[in-house]
Amino acid sequence: MPAAPAPPTSPAPVEPAPQLRPWRSAPWRRALYGSLALPAGIATFVLSLVGAAGLAGRLQRRLVSSLLLPGAAPADRPAGRWRANAMLSIPLGVLPCLLGTYLVANSARNLLYPLFSDGSYEHSWGGPTLPGAWAVHALGWGLTVVVIGLPLMWALTWPLHRVARRLGDLRV
Repeated sequence: MPAAPAPPTSPAPVEPAPQLRPWRSAPWRRALYGSLALPAGIATFVLSLVGAAGLAGRLQRRLVSSLLLPGAAPADRPAGRWRANAMLSIPLGVLPCLLGTYLVANSARNLLYPLFSDGSYEHSWGGPTLPGAWAVHALGWGLTVVVIGLPLMWALTWPLHRVARRLGDLRV
């Protein structure tokens, strides 16, 4: 009598896609991580060159576990894994760092609009008064950041998130 066929094996569980909810802190932490990934990657690389691999690993581990995956337990991995994370975060962190810098600079400019204008509000959006121009610039930019900037940062930090998860062997 032939053996019964083995039951089909179920595929590995797929991790649910994180949801972008701007009223929660996760998207803002992820955007901050995207902005800091490039400078932290460069700092980690320099620390590794001067022989401070342990400090470099702690820097990467702390950045990932506090901003990108809070609540994750970073495994005690060799510093080389965190160095690899840093090396990959340098090219992957260029666009999020540039976008983050742009968003912060323009946020400051729009929130402090009266300091950057020439004093004539007659032709500015929300003019002809200072409160109107200020309100339109601050609220308009705030909506732009939440509706366009935050989802774009979320998408640009996705590769950084994947690399950090794999190389750091993080468990949530």
